Amino acid sequence: MAESMEERIEMSPGDERWRRLAGRVELPVTVSVVVGIAVWLAARYWFVPEPGTVERSLWMRIAVNGYCQAMIGLFAAGAIYGVLQVWGLFIEERKGVGAGFAGVVTGRLGDLHGHLTDLRPEDRDIILLARRRREQQPLQFVIWVLPMLGFIGTVLGITDAIGGLGSIVGGGGADDQSVGLVLGGLRFAFDTTLIGLTGTIPLMLLLYWLRARAAHADAVRILAGRSGIRDP
Repeated sequence: MAESMEERIEMSPGDERWRRLAGRVELPVTVSVVVGIAVWLAARYWFVPEPGTVERSLWMRIAVNGYCQAMIGLFAAGAIYGVLQVWGLFIEERKGVGAGFAGVVTGRLGDLHGHLTDLRPEDRDIILLARRRREQQPLQFVIWVLPMLGFIGTVLGITDAIGGLGSIVGGGGADDQSVGLVLGGLRFAFDTTLIGLTGTIPLMLLLYWLRARAAHADAVRILAGRSGIRDP
């Protein structure tokens, strides 16, 4: 009973050891957000729509769409975060602890498995599960937000299209301005939906691969610890 109480005291949330076990995602998230903003600003600088012209190419039309540019920046942030987590897993598998720049940007400054060796097996499983969930939550958030932004863009585009259609039906006639408003709204709706859905697919693949890799690495380390095998 006394041993159990000591173990609980050691694992109190305010302990530095607990903070290391819980994982640190602030720095990887910050790096990813900075990269995403940089991609968004670069797209706004390089792809500027010319007044009075309509891009015929699908990808050029998406590139000059400010709403799509913001979605592309969000996709870039999610992709960078996923890559940083993959890099962090490689650090855990090879060194166990990150050093220097790699440890900072991946959030692997502490030796995760070294702090788990003296815990009970069931406690190790709980800690690893909670940490992996925390590490993957930012990527899951981007995967959830991207299609939502696509659907919001669809609603905005269809709303504009209905506005132009109302002018035609209301007796204003099918002039170039009304037709252009309808077609422009539909283009906006479909383009934003396309970016939201296609951007989600590679991020989902990255998340599933990351989960599988993390589960394999954790299983190997736990079994090695139970067998008394130390990493080289």
